[in-house]
Amino acid sequence: WIYVPQASQCREADENHPLLQSYVDTVLQGCLEWGGETMAEDFVLSTGGWSAYFLNDTPSSRRPWLFRKDYDTIDAILRKHSDRTHYGDRRHPEEFASTFLLQRMRGTWSI
Repeated sequence: WIYVPQASQCREADENHPLLQSYVDTVLQGCLEWGGETMAEDFVLSTGGWSAYFLNDTPSSRRPWLFRKDYDTIDAILRKHSDRTHYGDRRHPEEFASTFLLQRMRGTWSI
């Protein structure tokens, strides 16, 4: 299968519109269900638009075993391809907000 968004709807992720872990989980869970780890890795490698604006928005994001099905497999795949997926840039909501707030405030109030 292939997903191609309309060109008018394509935008790069940014601090206001980050890549969401909940969406990545949904897609990769489908890949794991239909084609196993091979399909999940193929999806990661054939998908563009991965971004450092990567928000771990899942419920209880610090305790993934509670709400994220296959979290260990998904995270292992994302980590394996971190040069592409920006896995190391993934942040919890409070970290995400403070990181990009500080970037915007540089030069303001002597920050």
